[in-house]
Amino acid sequence: MKEPGEIPTASDKGWAWVVLAAAFTNAMLLAGYMKGIGVFFVEWQENFGANAKDVGWVGVIIGFFTSVGALLAGALATRLACQKVIIIAGLLFAASVAAGSFTSDMWQLYITNCIAGISLGLCLQPGWTSIGYNFHRWLGLANGVSSAGVGMGIVALPPLIQFFCNKVGWRGALQVTGAFMVMTSVCGVLVRPTPKELFLIKQRENTKKVTTSERRQRCSVTLESGVVVYRETLFEKLISAPVHSVTDNLGLKLLVQHPRFLIICIANALVGYSYYSGLVFFQSKVVYDNNIPKLQASYLTSAIGVGSIIGRVASGFVVDFKILSPRFLYGIANLFCSLFSFANPFVSTYSMLIAIAVWFGLFSGLSYSMAVYCARLCVPADKVSSSIGVVLLSEGVGVLFGVFFMGLIRDLTSNYDMSFLMCGGSFVLASVVVFCDSFYLEITERRRSTHEEDIKDTDHVTKSSNDEERKKEENANVNQAYDAEEEDSGKCVISIVSATNAVLQSDKNCR
Repeated sequence: MKEPGEIPTASDKGWAWVVLAAAFTNAMLLAGYMKGIGVFFVEWQENFGANAKDVGWVGVIIGFFTSVGALLAGALATRLACQKVIIIAGLLFAASVAAGSFTSDMWQLYITNCIAGISLGLCLQPGWTSIGYNFHRWLGLANGVSSAGVGMGIVALPPLIQFFCNKVGWRGALQVTGAFMVMTSVCGVLVRPTPKELFLIKQRENTKKVTTSERRQRCSVTLESGVVVYRETLFEKLISAPVHSVTDNLGLKLLVQHPRFLIICIANALVGYSYYSGLVFFQSKVVYDNNIPKLQASYLTSAIGVGSIIGRVASGFVVDFKILSPRFLYGIANLFCSLFSFANPFVSTYSMLIAIAVWFGLFSGLSYSMAVYCARLCVPADKVSSSIGVVLLSEGVGVLFGVFFMGLIRDLTSNYDMSFLMCGGSFVLASVVVFCDSFYLEITERRRSTHEEDIKDTDHVTKSSNDEERKKEENANVNQAYDAEEEDSGKCVISIVSATNAVLQSDKNCR
């Protein structure tokens, strides 16, 4: 029997697996467009006469505003439930993608992809959040499978988009892609609210009422007549209350309340700088620097997707069977991702490009799956939705700088070599941040366990000494009682002897 205030446990069975399939498909469609947008970069450069930096701004916009949308989704999903947010955002995303086919200039593409990015984040984040409401025992595996949809999207969509571009042009390809994206709303219909999700929504509403009541009580003034009047200062009304409400609803307070969550976000920002920019410009690099045909170049993105699927699913087994800790696995994955970036400028053959693409997909899949999983572990259950939004926002900040600077450096150096070397350095820095925190956490836990053992030993010694003193005291009391008994016995004997002597003396006198 569960207590009235206890959070319901996820089922791990039944409809939960349908929700997992919906989250997988949702991630496949959304991330497939986001990661496969590099196919359009080549087309836009040729049709609009734009340079790499101008086209790179499209990647910056969609990557950053996806994170903004994910942040907003964290606040909306805790009020409306994940299902409603996915359905509405999916329709908006499909419309914005199709609207890009009617643009005639780069600034118009910026606007349509801004809307697409926000709606993509609004749709993607609740799909991943719903996994935590449906799984408990197999949460690691479910988290890996749902995020593996990203890898499947990378495998399937870029070649498909390139095929449509060759057949009907890039405008027709955007229209067909937009039609495909309506499927995200269908996936949202399958994400039914669970008792755990409904309980946390209700709990948050109650917490908000209590917080509001406390704020009103703090600002209340009792007049001489005994009447209580609510008086709110101008600062409280215009600045303090709105800022508190925004930071709490969006989950930004988690960065201050949970330092280890802040470390995950910093590492994820460094990964975002390297990962997305490297993925988007990888295809442009092999087309312009290695003179590989566009269709063959799109297969490299698919190779990354194949590796990503394997890495994301494998991460679930590694975590669920406790082979490695999530944080340590996250740091290892980032370190191995750097090898892709460092090797990229020196690889020119197509077979070697395929090899490093699979390598990058494998460990980048591990990295992103573990970033979301570690975020779940760092915060309370009712803050998981907001934490995922903040993690994706940190990624967007990294993307904002990464895509822009990679395009800028490419225009300055006429190749992508230096850009990829910088990405490798960012991956290494991210792994160093995670490793330092992991080692500090391990040392802290060892010290804590040692301290607890010392306390137990001290308690044991104290208890033993107390037992010995108690035994000594009991022995002393027994000895004292024995001495008193002997003394009483002696007195009794003396009395008997005295009485006998008295009787004998009296008898002698009578004679």
